Amino acid sequence: MLQESVIAERKLDVQAEKVQKLFYEFLMKFEIDPSSESHLAYISEEALAKKKPIRLYEELVKEMKINDKKTLYIDFTHINSLDPTFELREALLSDFYRYEPYLKKAVYNLVYDLLPDFAKEGRDFYLAFYNLPSVDK
Repeated sequence: MLQESVIAERKLDVQAEKVQKLFYEFLMKFEIDPSSESHLAYISEEALAKKKPIRLYEELVKEMKINDKKTLYIDFTHINSLDPTFELREALLSDFYRYEPYLKKAVYNLVYDLLPDFAKEGRDFYLAFYNLPSVDK
């Protein structure tokens, strides 16, 4: 009976793992134009000097280390711009608490890939969204 429960739980996690992968890919791919004024306060001068698109969330992870922070703040409107099928958007809006551990794992993986020493310090990483769509009920 317990084994059947574990197998059923693993089947349910397939969707959560897909959401984790989509979220990680979003974090890795989202770019901003260095000539735009949004988010420039968080971008290093070195990245701005290159005058090519900047991977925003990579830069924000670097800022997390500099400021010894554990939370990555994500602009929800950015997800809309890189999610043509709205699959990630809908998953986050419909069942955030189900996916939260997987989203945190995606943030950890991003930090680990960019700054392994920072991630290896036994830290837990968190995420927070802003610019969420309003819901009227």
